[in-house]
Amino acid sequence: AEDKVRESFINRLVLFSVVYYFGVPGVDYASFKESIKNVHAFDYMLDDKDEKEEVNSVYSFVNSLDVIYERAESAFDDDIDFYLKNGYVSSESNILNIIKEKNEQYRDNRVLCEVYKIWDVFRNSFKDNESEFIFQIERVINDSLLRIPIGQFVGLINVLIKLDRDCNNIIEAYADAFVNKDNAYATFNSLRVEIFGNEELGFRIEKKLKDRNPDDYNLDKIIKKIARGRFNHSDVNILNSFSKDDYVNWILSCDQDALNLVEETMLKFKGMQHPTDEQKSITDKAIEALEEVASKSTLNKLRVNKILNH
Repeated sequence: AEDKVRESFINRLVLFSVVYYFGVPGVDYASFKESIKNVHAFDYMLDDKDEKEEVNSVYSFVNSLDVIYERAESAFDDDIDFYLKNGYVSSESNILNIIKEKNEQYRDNRVLCEVYKIWDVFRNSFKDNESEFIFQIERVINDSLLRIPIGQFVGLINVLIKLDRDCNNIIEAYADAFVNKDNAYATFNSLRVEIFGNEELGFRIEKKLKDRNPDDYNLDKIIKKIARGRFNHSDVNILNSFSKDDYVNWILSCDQDALNLVEETMLKFKGMQHPTDEQKSITDKAIEALEEVASKSTLNKLRVNKILNH
């Protein structure tokens, strides 16, 4: 286990052991175990007077200890409690997974702290320390690429590019790592704004996701899904990921219920008072696509006019 994880477990174990074997004045062990989770809760929100007194007693006790005991991870509580009561580790214990998860959290946090220190080099002075600044950025990227949060990565990459550093390989490596994560598709949609803080990174991730999951990025399927009313925010993002030319090609290739489908999908958000950026983008691209389609024949112009003036 990471030193911080081990330290946190030991501190929590000491805290529970003291209460279990010696007790807390005014609070029995069972009450302590439940109340310690809410030691920072607002006492006035509790309706029961006795419950208020118990929480206050727990708070007074914990507050008398070093802060390290109070800050220790509560995720270990159930395993510690079982061991104190039974003298052995439960067969249903999840402590190994908890330790693994906490290890990852501390490692991620350590990398984030390193990134913050790099930005301190930028913010703290006007010294001629460009070489040091670049070195520190490249070091943390080379050592911990996969642990850098995407918003921080975009910030570091953007400043390196402005300092005339070639970042193509780094961007490619980060994009590869991103699409290999669990729930990469959902994560991409939830972090779209941050990801496209660097357009090259955004485009590469999007292309890799499309190549990996072609069915999820099938324009015809998305349009039919939205037309049926069975869609969510991710589907709107996918529809927005297609270009105006993609819209044109689909419109010209559709040979059944085309006008209705365009109106119910690409123009679905037309006229909304407060559309999202994605919805506005879809509408704008759809209108541009329809204008191009209208230019191909007089009949198409009539069709487009009918849709847009509906």
